[in-house]
Amino acid sequence: MKKIRLVFLLFICIFLVSCTSFTDLVRAQVEGLPSWIYAPAQRNGEISYVGKGSEAFAYNARLRSYEHILTQIST
Repeated sequence: MKKIRLVFLLFICIFLVSCTSFTDLVRAQVEGLPSWIYAPAQRNGEISYVGKGSEAFAYNARLRSYEHILTQIST
């Protein structure tokens, strides 16, 4: 029984470590967001836009951030 638990626990650990979004979520909670998110690098004559979006799913949040960038460009 202990061997089955150990194998199951090992499987869960490997599964969670390999999950990219889980790793990013943990890193963001521990370290905070990287500086390039709020202050992207710019070259001379270039303009950077930062989009903000929040939704229940990452795909929808990304779409909201694109909409935010389009709003910035159109004004």
